[in-house]
Formats: sequence, C-alpha cells, structure tokens
Amino acid sequence: MHYTLDGTDATPASPVFRDPVKITDTTTVKAITIWKDGRISEPTVAKLQKTAYLEPTDVQGLEAGMTYESYDWKGSALPDFTTQTSLKSGIVQAFDPEPVQPHDDYYALRFTGYVRIPRDGVYTFTTGSDDGSDMWVGGQEVVNNDGLHAYTEKLGDVALKAGYYPFTVAFFQADGAKYLRVFWEGPGIKKQRIPASALFHTR
Repeated sequence: MHYTLDGTDATPASPVFRDPVKITDTTTVKAITIWKDGRISEPTVAKLQKTAYLEPTDVQGLEAGMTYESYDWKGSALPDFTTQTSLKSGIVQAFDPEPVQPHDDYYALRFTGYVRIPRDGVYTFTTGSDDGSDMWVGGQEVVNNDGLHAYTEKLGDVALKAGYYPFTVAFFQADGAKYLRVFWEGPGIKKQRIPASALFHTR
C-alpha cells in the first residue's frame, strides 16, 4: 500500500505503508494498493480531523431519567421547537416513542437532559430512526438524521472528557413505521444503546 499525507494523490512512487504512522494534526490520507501483477486499486481517501475535547458541565442535583416533550407536527423535517407548544411532558428512562407519543402519527418528540461520560475519549453517537432525528451533545450537533425516510442510522464523533454533558435528542413521526434508537460507543464501550444509568435530568 502506498500513501500520502499532504493531500496529493498516491502513486507507485509514494511511500509504502510498513509501520504505524503517527498523525497529530488534521490530515487527508490518500492510499492505493498495488498488486504483484501490476493492478492498482481505486484510491482510498480519509480526512482525519484534529479536535479539542469538549468540557463537561458543572451541574448539581441530578436525578435519573430524562425529560421529554411531545408536540403535534406534520412536516417533512424536524420542527423549530421554540415555535411549538408542548402537548405533554414528563420523565422517562429510554428513547422510546411508544409510551410518550401523543398520537399514532404526525407528531414530534424532544428528549433533554444530561449524559454521563465515564472516561475521556472520542465517543461515537448514533441515532437510528424512522422518520427523522438529530442529537446534540454539549451544545454541539453530533448527529443529523433528519427528513422523511425509512429506518436509517447516522453517526457522529465527538471528543469528551469524563463528566456530565447536556444533550438533546429530537424525533418526528409522519406515518407508517416508527423507530427511534440511540447508541453510543467509546473507550471500553462497544456500540450499544445508551443505558438508563447514564441519563439524568435536573430536579
């Protein structure tokens, strides 16, 4: 495998990958594979983005569970919740539309609270939904999975220090099937649904 780290296309004259390469800044990696018979693969391109850790929030008086709000909504994307009137609200332990939906179809839900990050590292968050969803962590949009669609998973990465971070997960349902699943993955954590033990709200 031949590669470059300066954004130029990899060629047979580029360095050969033999040992791990340490990358400390934002870098575009381009690579090709050359077989013994002379065939050359299509190029592989990966952009590695250097990022700073988000800082946790100093918050007191947390309790288990997260707040939800439900809304009437008939649209092709998530609403601007600041212009909507909530139909009902409460505390729940899981990202599950069924127990809190105001109707079978045409509604939106917003879950808010704090997520507890157990250790420093880069975390991958995923929302799987039918229809649209998005997720914010520490004031930063991490996943945008909005729009009308069948069940689709989209993910995003964010560097977090151990501690508590405000989060928002939004979801809307048009008609037909409805699903909302929220996953995380990080240091020592394989991809799994975010457990109730990591979700909190203020009194």
